[in-house]
Amino acid sequence: MVAKPAVLLVLFCVLILPGRLMAACSPYVGKVAINEVLTTQADRVTPFVELFVAEALEIKSGWRLIVQGNTSRPGNSGGAAVVKEVPAATYPAGSYILLDFSGGELKTPGNDLLLSDDEGRDVDFLRFGGDESPLTPSCDHLDSSRVPYQPGDRQVCSLPDGHPELVDDWEAASCVPSPGGSNQPVGAGCELAGFELMPDVTALACPDTRAAVGIRALCDDGSTKTDYQGRIFLASSENGTRFFAEASGGDAIAEYAFVPEDAGLATLYFYHDDEALVSVSVEDPDAGVLSWSEGTDFRAFGLRAEALPSLASCEASPSLALVAYGRLDQASGCGVLEGFEGGKELKIWSEYVLPATNPSESRVTINGAATLPAVESSRYRLDFVNGRALFNLSYPDAGRIRVRFKHDDSPYAGDPYAAMEADTGPIDVVPAGFGIVASNAAGSLHGEGPRAGTMQPAGLPFTLQIQAQCGDGTRTPNYQPVSAELRVTQDQPRPGQLAFAGETLVADGRVQSITALFKEGAVSDANTRYSEVGSLTLSVEDSGFPGGPVGPAGAAVGRFHPHYFELEVAEAGVLESPCDSFVYSGQLGAESKGALGYPTTPPLLRIVPRSAEGELTVNYQGEYATLTVDGVVVAPPLVDGAALGADGASALAITASMAQGSLTPAEVDGEAGYLDYRLNPADGFYYVRDANSRVAPFVSQLAFSVQEVRDFNGDGVNGNDVLAQGPLPTLAPAGVEVRFGRLRLANAFGPETEALSVPLTAEYFDGSGFALNRLDGCTVYRAGQAELDHAPYGDDNLTPGDTEMLAPQAETTLQGGVSAVGGALQVAAPGEGREGQVDLILDVGAWLEFDWDGSGQRDPKAQLTFGRYRGHDRVILWQERLGQ
Repeated sequence: MVAKPAVLLVLFCVLILPGRLMAACSPYVGKVAINEVLTTQADRVTPFVELFVAEALEIKSGWRLIVQGNTSRPGNSGGAAVVKEVPAATYPAGSYILLDFSGGELKTPGNDLLLSDDEGRDVDFLRFGGDESPLTPSCDHLDSSRVPYQPGDRQVCSLPDGHPELVDDWEAASCVPSPGGSNQPVGAGCELAGFELMPDVTALACPDTRAAVGIRALCDDGSTKTDYQGRIFLASSENGTRFFAEASGGDAIAEYAFVPEDAGLATLYFYHDDEALVSVSVEDPDAGVLSWSEGTDFRAFGLRAEALPSLASCEASPSLALVAYGRLDQASGCGVLEGFEGGKELKIWSEYVLPATNPSESRVTINGAATLPAVESSRYRLDFVNGRALFNLSYPDAGRIRVRFKHDDSPYAGDPYAAMEADTGPIDVVPAGFGIVASNAAGSLHGEGPRAGTMQPAGLPFTLQIQAQCGDGTRTPNYQPVSAELRVTQDQPRPGQLAFAGETLVADGRVQSITALFKEGAVSDANTRYSEVGSLTLSVEDSGFPGGPVGPAGAAVGRFHPHYFELEVAEAGVLESPCDSFVYSGQLGAESKGALGYPTTPPLLRIVPRSAEGELTVNYQGEYATLTVDGVVVAPPLVDGAALGADGASALAITASMAQGSLTPAEVDGEAGYLDYRLNPADGFYYVRDANSRVAPFVSQLAFSVQEVRDFNGDGVNGNDVLAQGPLPTLAPAGVEVRFGRLRLANAFGPETEALSVPLTAEYFDGSGFALNRLDGCTVYRAGQAELDHAPYGDDNLTPGDTEMLAPQAETTLQGGVSAVGGALQVAAPGEGREGQVDLILDVGAWLEFDWDGSGQRDPKAQLTFGRYRGHDRVILWQERLGQ
């Protein structure tokens, strides 16, 4: 066994430079800049922001300028993020883009401006006016400490460079009224002044370990030269040093060429085969620049912590090893120092890399019990067996952390041996996913499909929260999204709009960035609104999160229904009767219903579903159109709307026979979502016929009042009903003239040897008396309706059965209000010697009856006399023949 080493060494893992920071930097850094910010003097409103395009490029849809103010200053944008889309187009080099904030949504001073590309990566950042907002760039190339108005800084409040038409406005503003020149993008266009080299402080002189060195190209002012694409050559102060492009594997390199994606910053790796203090040099011979690093102390012995690239939030890591490691001997090289045994009191602490300030104050836990401090302080026992100690870590949050170990008990306190140190390297702690919670006052809104019991009116606010979280649902407040995207889809034809956290998201399945909306690991809005009918599916994913991705996570939200119905009279309808131009008071039709109706053109009620904002909800169709005919209540007319009875005071009464109408989907101007309720064409109505209804003719006025339109939403719970709002309309179909009528039969007499003809006459009350109803071409009669009554005349020569009805056997219709030629009722001759009288009574509808003798309403009656002569000449009186 190898003896305890005399010198032990700290092992540092890979620097974080190429990971999270590089991923958050856009390749367009240095190509587009925030150029000018106009501020008016009077109200401190910023109406315009001007961008400068340094290199020709295509800006795709999704580029955004995010502006956020300090929440402690209500005079600015109030801390709420204001987002302005950058118009998608191809821009030539040296062009300018003007973003219009003239609606007053942006107040200054005290705002930070962050320009991001279509993938949510940082392009440029500007802190305007000195106030700090929650908005910070995740790309370190963008120096967040620079504030305008300072010497040598960007003069972003000067005359517009690309929009001369605004010069007058600009000079009247509070900005500097002097040309400031185009503000070049950060770190672009400068000469290469040198390199900043950032190596690991210590490393192991073992072939299977490598030290990292960060290399940053510099401008004269010390900022990153983000457009640097030169070739550098690598060397060291000691022979035996080899360089590599990767932390492990790959061939040794002697040079490296920067690419645009580096944006002036790269991380390389090197190894030295012996104990030595090694400095690294980087040279760009074309630029004549040579820079050296501080030394890295390569040692033969140290500790090495097992790498853990990523860890799930709140979950314990698998067992990891902390190993005493170094040179065993010259022949066998490096390995585990198995003689390092027993319980060791180590200082163990955690560092917070992203976010560096650990705003949630979440703590890393080791071995499920001990909570690690954020500074080198407390000691924790680890038991080493054969040079190895096992441990696990957990972190109830998200971000990037590092755990450091230090063993400095005597004799490792520096004399005679150096302290033993190690760290895990950066660990990306990744949320288990996203939690999506939608709710309203009634509770959860997570329902799916047209029969979901969870419901929300379209356009009314509800609460929607999206949070990064552990597997148990605990929020991870330190989560800072890189490319959080929300996809909103719906199961109905028309994509609605989801108003959420100041953004308007279209439910058409497109991916829409919500990166800028998160605060403390979540985004929540109690004023979320959805404009349409249907069920939503929300899907959230952050595909760019270090160690991720986070998600995707999905949730169904719904169902959304109309907030209210608006009612319109689409068709008033037209009343009709069997007599076309008029109807008799009291006239009945088929099935003993009133003869007055609308069989051809029934009234039509149009039902318009609307959101709380008053917009048509086009998706109220198919299974989501849950209104039924039972939910439409239309009251029948009980009296005429204008006509008064004979008493001059009371309205004429109406008897209605109405059945359920029909409900059908409708489109108006190509838009769906409407429903049409049409009254039943089989409905019938009649005016009550009595003495008070004997009035002059009038045109009917029937009014059908809509009492209610209610969508019970399929569950009968009143709290979810959709009701018609506003004045409920009245359906008033075009009227028909109403006449109080009667049918009169004329008396007839003649020889007992000839048949008698009995003419019919339809009459109506014209206000002063009865007149011929020439409009009647609809009253039907036949012989079968007539009855011959001989009872009142029992002392003559006629006996029952001596005579009978002859004609008409078929139904016959009056013409011009009278029986036509040959259309009168025909009664058979009784025969010679059978003189006498008989009454003919015609069974007619009640609307043609009349109180002929003061004894009440009766069918019309005629007296027939057979064998009647005129005077004493025994000449029979010949019948008058109608029409001759």
